[in-house]
Amino acid sequence: MVVSAAGAYGVVAGLWTPRGPNDTVQALAAMGLGLAVGLGAGAALRSRWAIILAPVVFVGVFELVRLDVTGATVDRITLTSQYGVLAFVVGRLFHGVLALWPMMVGAALGRRWAISGVPAPPPTIIQRIARAFSTRVFAVSVACLLVLAVALLRPASTAPILGENGKPLADSVSEFATVDIAGDDQTMLIRGHDTDDPVILFLAGGPGGSELGSMSRYAHPLEENFVVVTWDQLGTGRSTGQFDPSSKLSFDRSVTDTIEVSEYLRQRFNKDRIYLVGNSWGTFLGVRAAQQRPDLYAAYVGTGQMVDAVDTDRMFYEDALDYADTTGNTAMAATLRGNGPPPYDDLLDMAPLVASEHQWNDYSGIDGFPGLREPTGNLFVSEYSLMDQVRSMANLLDTFVTLYPELYDIDLRDTTRLDVPVYLVQGAHEARGRAVLAQEWFDRLDAPDKKLFTFEHSGHRPWVQEPEHFAEVMTDTVLARTAPDVPADGQPAVEPDQADSLRLLFAEYNPAVWPGHLAAYAAIAASLWMILRRPGRVANRFTTSVLVTAWLWLGLVFFGQYAAQSDPLLAALYGAVFVYQAYLFIRAGITGDRLTFETRNGVAGRIGWAALGYALVVYPLLGILLGHGYPESPLFGMAPCPTTIATFGLLLLVRPPLPKHLLIIPAIWAVLAPLAAVGHGYPEDLGLFVVGCAAVAAVLLRDRHGRGTVGRPDDDLETAIGHRDRTERVPTT
Repeated sequence: MVVSAAGAYGVVAGLWTPRGPNDTVQALAAMGLGLAVGLGAGAALRSRWAIILAPVVFVGVFELVRLDVTGATVDRITLTSQYGVLAFVVGRLFHGVLALWPMMVGAALGRRWAISGVPAPPPTIIQRIARAFSTRVFAVSVACLLVLAVALLRPASTAPILGENGKPLADSVSEFATVDIAGDDQTMLIRGHDTDDPVILFLAGGPGGSELGSMSRYAHPLEENFVVVTWDQLGTGRSTGQFDPSSKLSFDRSVTDTIEVSEYLRQRFNKDRIYLVGNSWGTFLGVRAAQQRPDLYAAYVGTGQMVDAVDTDRMFYEDALDYADTTGNTAMAATLRGNGPPPYDDLLDMAPLVASEHQWNDYSGIDGFPGLREPTGNLFVSEYSLMDQVRSMANLLDTFVTLYPELYDIDLRDTTRLDVPVYLVQGAHEARGRAVLAQEWFDRLDAPDKKLFTFEHSGHRPWVQEPEHFAEVMTDTVLARTAPDVPADGQPAVEPDQADSLRLLFAEYNPAVWPGHLAAYAAIAASLWMILRRPGRVANRFTTSVLVTAWLWLGLVFFGQYAAQSDPLLAALYGAVFVYQAYLFIRAGITGDRLTFETRNGVAGRIGWAALGYALVVYPLLGILLGHGYPESPLFGMAPCPTTIATFGLLLLVRPPLPKHLLIIPAIWAVLAPLAAVGHGYPEDLGLFVVGCAAVAAVLLRDRHGRGTVGRPDDDLETAIGHRDRTERVPTT
């Protein structure tokens, strides 16, 4: 059974996700299936060997099923270079964390359940120590998996563009758009102060690179005068899937996709022409697109301009070898001479050239380099979900090895004329292999207008390294020297649907307080574990402290700072009420020791656990299914409604009698909040009303029928009613 279950899961995973989970749904499915297989394996084998056997069988079958899949992250494991290590981490190790870790935890839990009722001899001291250690490891593993699951649930988002009053600009655009381009969904980030402004299509470098994070951080000056569109090309960032890169990706496909995206933007924003800005690999696409369809573009702007990849790589090789010989780095020199000059059949031989560029090329004049000025430093922004961050690195590797060899046949020096204005923005610290060729091409190029700018404090990425200067060039020169773009039909641009005020509130609030959500989930997970496994005074006070912290946070931060921006008076009232509820919890559970949380199995206990499950798991999943996932989704500890639902759940686990005044404010909120929230598009808050009614009724009935039996450990609604019925059947004299 163990072998068949783990093997079956390996077959399913190998066919469904041969490159590992690609999005949040697949990642959560991997965790859930791994946990289920582990539970079955542990229960069937009743041995700790299940913790090892099930993962080993899964890995073996999974690797066999996907043998014909190719790519840097699925090919042979190579740990001799930093790129090989990166490929292993994002291709195999992260998948192992998602699938194998829950499987091992499930196997341990399944074994415990299977042997829980089996008599055993008294444990020895060594066995007790080992058992205590394994229990703590298990608890930490469960807590970490819960935190990972919550982190996975955070989808990508982008903040609204705000005016001086702190509210979103009326004519602004700030959104992700996923568009069918040549039969594949591809995602772009669209941001700008005014949808009537000229449109820029930005082509990221690579091949395989994603620049959503960089543009999120550094394109704000551009957004003041342009609608800036950052496109994740097919096979990069968020525009990816389980397809084999070699089956869909090609340089020609990338050029035709660029043209199709340009057509989409012209139609959406009613523009006659748009501006095309490319960086590095993106400059190859930009030049070819402008050459084929000059009617689409008001101008082409190249940054970090590429011309001939083979000649660039050869110059890189010469500079790297000269640096190694000059500095006495014999190991590096030996590696380079062993590989020989490019081009290479095995692109891993490129690693010594690319990895050492920061050593042999002088980037010292760039402010903050490398740091956040490099693509990898811009992955950790709200525009990427956790899976986007992991897959962006994996996609870079897989796409690069597929597309880069095609550049060996491309030399832009054969393009001597473009029928659009051309502007190059180069960094003074650009590597010789790029700068020399770009200057040579620019000098030979014939265009209606052309100009080359050199930024003194930039290298390969001037638009990031000097963003204000780049915005000035785009506005004062490029825009000024090209015809002003107006809607082709004289009509205003198509306005995208705007989220209402409550969604905008959460869209601004959630990214600002992240990762407080993780802390809240970790705290409630620890609290529930203590109630289940270590009930007592420490658990009681810790759980009460979690409630106090959550209600205080909502009163002081959510209402006091964020909700107050739209309705200060009402927010102040709500904030005061939530702070007062926190005070009531302090009086009842910390200074008064009147709250004893324990595992309860009757009607009230089951309602309590169901409420907790709804608040912590079902509620955010419903938000995703209903189209308002993070950052528009309210989450426990950070938002009032799911926090109130969880509060009801915890109060139903309190040993009766519960101080009834603790229910008043949550009950009032359970009636008022859903009325407003549903109107704003949050139907999952109807669950708050249902839970509130059920909780109040269960507590009142339980404590009413449980009078005189308060000390009974099973004194809840179901047991109390049964006790009453038995009493009525006793004959009296």
